[in-house]
Amino acid sequence: MSAISSWLRRALIAAIVACAAAPGVRAEALDAGLAAAGWQVLRFGSGPPTQFRREPGGAIAVAADGGVAFLFRPLAAGEAAPQLTWRWQVAAAPPPSDPASAGRDDRPLAVHVFFADVRSGILDGMRRTLRRQLLGAPFGGRLITYMWGGTAPAGTRLANPHLPSDARIVVLRDATAPLGTWQVERVDVAADYAAAFGAAAPSPTHVAISADADDLGGRSLGRIADLAFVAGGR
Repeated sequence: MSAISSWLRRALIAAIVACAAAPGVRAEALDAGLAAAGWQVLRFGSGPPTQFRREPGGAIAVAADGGVAFLFRPLAAGEAAPQLTWRWQVAAAPPPSDPASAGRDDRPLAVHVFFADVRSGILDGMRRTLRRQLLGAPFGGRLITYMWGGTAPAGTRLANPHLPSDARIVVLRDATAPLGTWQVERVDVAADYAAAFGAAAPSPTHVAISADADDLGGRSLGRIADLAFVAGGR
């Protein structure tokens, strides 16, 4: 097989994988308060819409009942910093599932950080373009997910089964974490990127929140508040 034929074959496989990974992706209407703050939402599949609502105190309430969705927004110029902080609570969670198993990886809450794609290879560019076109969102680079829930113990780090070469999962709270109690997080996204991908972290481009209850059924209720990038140190 020639080098060109081999490259085309790899590109076709990448396109098929990308299409299979994002069935039924579409934009959804959004709470006016969140929309005014620059948030957008994408829902996957045909399950009931996941609800995102800005509460009077500023927290974001997230409710999923058999569906999955991402609430995301681009980062403003100068907003990104090495560390990210927030507080969150889960009031109800879907059945614990394995975050390493695609199609069985439900979770009540997750925070995602998307990074600029600094790779310049032709195949990397095609993947980036396909992902953006299929998702209807400007996600083309690498991704780190900080999750609550699942059967993996807190502290587990693993490849995202949907994008194993470009995305990593860090389990912050597992299924044994207490419900109905606010938990405070502070993560070093730059260090986590370097550990995951063996390179210095490029600038984050987007932050997202998700709830996922489409695989095993069940309902999740949670809240996230005070999500902000901060400089290093405590």
